[in-house]
Amino acid sequence: TSISPPQLLDLIRTFCESPDGNESSRACFLHCRSLEVIMSGAALVSVAIPAAAVSTAYFLIFEGLRGSFTQFFAPRFPGSKEGKYPYPSLFGWVRGILQVPEQEIVDRSGMDAAVYLRFLWLGTVVMAILTVLGMLLLMPVYATGENDMSDLPRLGLSNVEQESSRLWAPAIMIWVFSGIILYVIKKNYTELLAMRKETMKKGEPNHYTVLITKIPEEFDSEEKVREFMEPMYSEQIAHVKLVRNLKERERKTTELVKQKLKLVVAMKKAEDAKEKGEDPPMVKTGCCGLCGESVEAVPHYTQKVKEIREEIETKLRVEDAEYCKAAFVTFKTVSSAVCSISSQLC
Repeated sequence: TSISPPQLLDLIRTFCESPDGNESSRACFLHCRSLEVIMSGAALVSVAIPAAAVSTAYFLIFEGLRGSFTQFFAPRFPGSKEGKYPYPSLFGWVRGILQVPEQEIVDRSGMDAAVYLRFLWLGTVVMAILTVLGMLLLMPVYATGENDMSDLPRLGLSNVEQESSRLWAPAIMIWVFSGIILYVIKKNYTELLAMRKETMKKGEPNHYTVLITKIPEEFDSEEKVREFMEPMYSEQIAHVKLVRNLKERERKTTELVKQKLKLVVAMKKAEDAKEKGEDPPMVKTGCCGLCGESVEAVPHYTQKVKEIREEIETKLRVEDAEYCKAAFVTFKTVSSAVCSISSQLC
């Protein structure tokens, strides 16, 4: 014999309210009360309100941070160093993101980013369609079911009695939902395939270049890597560039840029001092410029720049840097680049 959820609760309540008053009865009573809460709308509200509050707080924090740290959130935006950032209005970035053309995403971030965003959008569209259809077609069937439940369970399948003719509605809608999902997936797959073909036709360098890793130590020059791969890809290799460890060179280059900036500032101050008839700017050669001998700033920074540049050009040459057993190989055709992925050097 089938039993509806309200009847089940009545049975549990009758058992729990037995005159024994032992621990099991009290525990059963608490369990019964928890079932009533779960089957009511209170459980949904107790979860929805904190979730909405936390989400709103996260959005507001992000809005405040993106306006205060513009170089972090929008490093490529013109004027980010002066505190400017795109879509300054409250939640204006949401509208801006939705208006970005998909081709621009491909050009800026590549096909992988475009496919990922398309996947998220596909999920959103599918769930929106299924939600609307479910509310319009299934909820009325469930709400008028035979079990006469209340609150949220009234809108669910539990309100329909077993072997009821109303069960044909969800059975049919399963096929309808599956058909909609398959259609949307096929449509998006076709569009992405066409987009990929158009992107590959442009012939951008990254489409032809492959990073080869775990190269044996004996192939320590561009000529040797080319000679190894030439028999497999006859006349298809356009360029080979070895990957080297340039951390020290990068550190010195950053230091060179800083010293050049200091030199520019010192030269500006020297010009101003000359016009005013004052002494040229001075700088201390000790730690952090706080101690040590005082010397003229312009000759000091000029010498610093010269020394660092000479060190980079002589001691930190690219060809002398540590070899990382990897190389960027640029092919003449996309097919050769794809085939190289399964090469012995990959």
